Amino acid sequence: MIDYYLNRKIAYYWVKRAFSPLLITFIEVGKEYLNVWLVNDLLHDVKGKLLLSKMDFWGKTSWIKEKDVTILPNSSTRLERINFLDLGVNKKSEFLWARLEVMGETKAENRYFFFPWADLIFPKCKLRTEIKRIGEAEHKLIISSDIYARLVKIKTNEIKCRLSDNYFDLTPGEKREVIIEPSDLKKEKELLASLSINALNT
Repeated sequence: MIDYYLNRKIAYYWVKRAFSPLLITFIEVGKEYLNVWLVNDLLHDVKGKLLLSKMDFWGKTSWIKEKDVTILPNSSTRLERINFLDLGVNKKSEFLWARLEVMGETKAENRYFFFPWADLIFPKCKLRTEIKRIGEAEHKLIISSDIYARLVKIKTNEIKCRLSDNYFDLTPGEKREVIIEPSDLKKEKELLASLSINALNT
């Protein structure tokens, strides 16, 4: 997950997400139902809103459901049982997006695809980026996409830095904020100039 030079690899970020204190998971029940669970490893109740939406890779939504939820501390709770028939015909270009919002902020999210990864064909996407200074050397990188972006990767051409997130998917219209902090303050400008941001389907 971290190499000899302390560079964070793709597994680091995915394991970090897997050990998040709030985690949404999907469990198939035969071919009829899909259960949506939330794991709460925090030591207090979590009250928020569960947002479920079925959409395609271009951002067109065909099914939406919202509900208020309360998750007890240190527990796993089934938040919803979805009948596949209620979702209609599921295509290879569609997915289910589940989010937990607490006071308007997304605290957990996950995506369920109706077909194996090998059968999915993602259309070409175009990433939009914006950089804002938020500290002496820290910058906030804001990334969004018009089309589903699969495995967005941020590279810095061997210039060492710390990224708060990397190797993630983007739903159409979603914005992801990544904090960038150079290991060497003297190379701040060089770092920003070397940034390369791509997805598997750009």
